[in-house]
Amino acid sequence: MIYNLKNLRFAYSNVKRNILDNVSLTLDEGEILSILGPNGAGKSTLLNCMAGLLKPNEGEIFLCGEKMSSMTFREIAQKVSYVQQNHNPVFSYPVLHYVTMGRAPQIGLFRKPSAKDEQAAWDALAILGITHLAYKPYTEISGGERQQATIARAIVLEPKAILFDEPTAHLDYGNQLRVLKVIKDMANRGFSVVMTTHNPDHALLLGGTVAILDREGHLETGSYKEIITEERLQGLYKAKIRLLAVPESTRLTCVPPEL
Repeated sequence: MIYNLKNLRFAYSNVKRNILDNVSLTLDEGEILSILGPNGAGKSTLLNCMAGLLKPNEGEIFLCGEKMSSMTFREIAQKVSYVQQNHNPVFSYPVLHYVTMGRAPQIGLFRKPSAKDEQAAWDALAILGITHLAYKPYTEISGGERQQATIARAIVLEPKAILFDEPTAHLDYGNQLRVLKVIKDMANRGFSVVMTTHNPDHALLLGGTVAILDREGHLETGSYKEIITEERLQGLYKAKIRLLAVPESTRLTCVPPEL
């Protein structure tokens, strides 16, 4: 088991309600967990807790069998990569160097990247199909290209788990599908993946486990077939969403009403 979250509660000091309220979940090796929820429900907060950036007010997180509260940030970073929703570049590193820096928890503070580290960065760029960006300054590529470079930086560490906060948010449709395929392939290679998304179709494409986080901080988890129902989606998005079978496809797809 990679993650075991037990009865988490979290509230910001300036917010009266619990953002997370008695949240529990498990994540096994090679499992994909897609988290759906309305804006402001606390999906990013949950990922921040799982990445060790926020400490729950109550409850415990176990990472690979260890209490996260007793682990150093470097120990956590060696096991978990986190692709956050927004990343503001500061230095104009070439993309290859930016991706190579993803191996910092393994390299250490006072060591230079080895040839093996650089090759791992090239491999990560190849997985995303962006080797042509290797020597372009990170500050001069598009937002979508930065998102792909950041995902490559997460892959290069070869962690136990990768957390994605809306990884397709700034990508065109083709690149969205490519990133989802990368996520699926990573799970097949044994990585555990947690992804937040506003698009239930993405969760249907990935399969695996789905969780819905509501505005009261409650998390409901199960297989994608159990969780993604018309009733739940209509309650979640306050819209008349249908789940229909498409003859040319082997899965259900979300269909909104006419505008």
